[in-house]
Amino acid sequence: MDIFKQLSSQKKKLDYTRNVFKKIKENIGINTHIRNYNINYYEFLYELINLHPNYDNKIGVKIITDFYIRYSAMNKTAFELVIVFDDNTEDVVSWNCCCTGRKHNVKHRFNEALRQCVDSQILEFKNNNDIFKCWNCNCDLNDKFHIDHIILFKDLVNQFIKEYNIEIPLKYDKEEKIFRSKFKKKDEKLSQLFYDYHKEKAILKPSCIQCNLKRSKK
Repeated sequence: MDIFKQLSSQKKKLDYTRNVFKKIKENIGINTHIRNYNINYYEFLYELINLHPNYDNKIGVKIITDFYIRYSAMNKTAFELVIVFDDNTEDVVSWNCCCTGRKHNVKHRFNEALRQCVDSQILEFKNNNDIFKCWNCNCDLNDKFHIDHIILFKDLVNQFIKEYNIEIPLKYDKEEKIFRSKFKKKDEKLSQLFYDYHKEKAILKPSCIQCNLKRSKK
């Protein structure tokens, strides 16, 4: 296929890949293995993951047998690409990284692990409050909305690092099924420290999807 040589920019690669995922959803479905349904989609996804900047380390000596797409557990409107290997194991690959060539660095994995350790606080806020309006635009909220931070999460993290002189860990485990970074057992004290810090400092708010996407997280 070699379609990516015809796409001259990162944006074109991202847009094209996102459109393919939509077609897979419509023609094959979510959480459905792709190879036996459409070999062209399979070949496209195989070509896509070969663009991953950390392909050799991510795939290693395993043999890829199939792919499927699913909705992200962290963002129910976003697609995730899952690789199926010949030993029946699976892994999630960032199709964004494949299109942009940008690796997830240690700081990114650190932030993922910090978010993972405060998941229960986010869920508690969502379940214990009567949420009807977006905090930003005051629109009526349906069942699809985000819980956001009034002080940006990245700013809380930077404050936390500075206040406690944190040395960022270099290695992480992965959560089952969603493969998000989480702290290793030896870093449990760091996880608890941030849990307590977030509990004290974070101010949460409900946000509609549109407002959440408009807000800069950088």
